[in-house]
Amino acid sequence: MYEETASVCLIVKPTQTEYVEKLMAFGIPQIKEIVTMDQLKKKYKSYESKRQLLAMHDLFLADDRVLASLPELLGVKFFNAKKLPAPVNLMAKDQKKELTKALSCTFYRQTKGTCNAIKVGLTSMAATQLADNIEDVVAAVSQLVPKKWENIQSIGIKTGTSLTLPIYNALPMPPTVITDSSAARMVVDQAKTASGKKTKKSPMSRTAADKAIVAAATVTKKNARSKGRGRAAASTKA
Repeated sequence: MYEETASVCLIVKPTQTEYVEKLMAFGIPQIKEIVTMDQLKKKYKSYESKRQLLAMHDLFLADDRVLASLPELLGVKFFNAKKLPAPVNLMAKDQKKELTKALSCTFYRQTKGTCNAIKVGLTSMAATQLADNIEDVVAAVSQLVPKKWENIQSIGIKTGTSLTLPIYNALPMPPTVITDSSAARMVVDQAKTASGKKTKKSPMSRTAADKAIVAAATVTKKNARSKGRGRAAASTKA
């Protein structure tokens, strides 16, 4: 998945120079730098040095024994750039095989958003190879997504500079229709209670408002007539 021109940094636990030289002796062209945990804590302690390390490499691999300690040491820059190290089993008998396998794989990390990008190949690959990779990646990722295929709405393919070409689309799940009015009111009341908002009274309809105005006018006229009769009676009596 990563060409020989790619730059890969390998983070290891042991600090012995002999161990680092042994890994470099494998002759894996993509691995341009090996950093020990001690170097990471001292040489790459400052923010600027971490930023430079991030910019130098396309991919970071790490001994799976130190993987849990790396997010704190590397900082949020690596997380935002989606370059958190991928694990490698360096306790295996064939370390070169493990490293080569990691460089030929792709990696999936579930984000907090609704969209994920996964590398499936190189533009130098044949169309049949890319198609096979896409099928394999989709089959694997669909089992990792919560609710699996029910939660996948669209799939597309793109390069780093192209528009997305959709290859799969699904309509979202239809909303549930509540036909019982009492049940509907109960759901609305529960939603308002959960949101902590006070229930607002519904505004008076125009028909009801017109009736209220007519009623008020009628009462006013009756009061006016009553007052007029009182005055007339008073003047006659006088």
